[in-house]
Amino acid sequence: MRSSSIHRSLSIVAALAVFAFAMPAQADSSKKSEVMVQCKDGSSSKAGHGACSHHGGVQPATAKCKDGSMYYGESHSGACSSHGGVDKWLDKEKSDKK
Repeated sequence: MRSSSIHRSLSIVAALAVFAFAMPAQADSSKKSEVMVQCKDGSSSKAGHGACSHHGGVQPATAKCKDGSMYYGESHSGACSSHGGVDKWLDKEKSDKK
């Protein structure tokens, strides 16, 4: 093999290596953020079948916040204060007053 062929091959390999490392890593779109629920004992659990099964069951949410998160407090005072406010009340007390 001639030195010019070796030099060309090495240049191509080097260029491909630089290109491969320069590309940003793609996030795996199949990995969605896990939805968590509040258990009746105050702990949290991954949502789904059997969630909170050893913690008294799932605590029903009091409100849905404007950013999509859920509020589980007993009091309406301060609900979703760090999440843009209340989008929708989910408990019977506030729903009847709308």
